[in-house]
Amino acid sequence: MIGIKTYKAKLLLTLTSPDGHEFDQGVELVIDADSKEDAERIVKDLDASVKLDSIAITSIHHVGTRTRAALKKSH
Repeated sequence: MIGIKTYKAKLLLTLTSPDGHEFDQGVELVIDADSKEDAERIVKDLDASVKLDSIAITSIHHVGTRTRAALKKSH
C-alpha cells in the first residue's frame, strides 16, 4: 500500500428554515477512498441531518473608506 488516498467532494448544501426560507452553501468534504468512483459511491444519495454545534465570528468586513486612525482623529 502506497498510502491513504483522499478525495475532496464539493457539495451544495441547501438549508430550509421552518418558515420556508432557503439558504445554499457550498461545502467541501474530504473522503478517504481507494478511487474516485469509490468516493462518489460514498457520498451519492446520502441523507443528511444538521445539528448546530457552535457559531463563532471569523472576520469583520469594513464598509467605507475611513480607517480606524482617521475615525480616532475625528473624535
